[in-house]
Amino acid sequence: MTLRDRSLAHRIMTAWRRSNSTHGANLVQQVLERMIEEDEAGNGRVADVNSRLYQIAIQAWAHCGDEECGRRAESILSRMEERYRKQTEVESRRDSSKAGTETSHTNARARPDARCFHLTLHALAKSQEEDATERAEHLVQR
Repeated sequence: MTLRDRSLAHRIMTAWRRSNSTHGANLVQQVLERMIEEDEAGNGRVADVNSRLYQIAIQAWAHCGDEECGRRAESILSRMEERYRKQTEVESRRDSSKAGTETSHTNARARPDARCFHLTLHALAKSQEEDATERAEHLVQR
């Protein structure tokens, strides 16, 4: 994925996020998933999936009005956390022989941050799911 492709994907995601629709949120999530697949394929076409792209996807669900927007936002955050954890494990195994090595820039760019958690809580607050309150409490306690 070229820089131009990444820029275009970011703009497409942002435009669909602003639609405030379930259809738009689904499309944003599809673009994110495609970029993750490109990144994980390891074929030299780096998709540069960073926290901002995850934020856009979570925010799309938070503002779409879908009954299950909380669950969808949570699934994106969970995937982000899992992917970050796996990347960090790989980096630490690879760099274990090097003392004082910092975490790679790529890992830091996809690290779950406060905004991701805030947007997920916002989605849970807007969700019509019966257990949304309990899940929000669990998210805060993590």
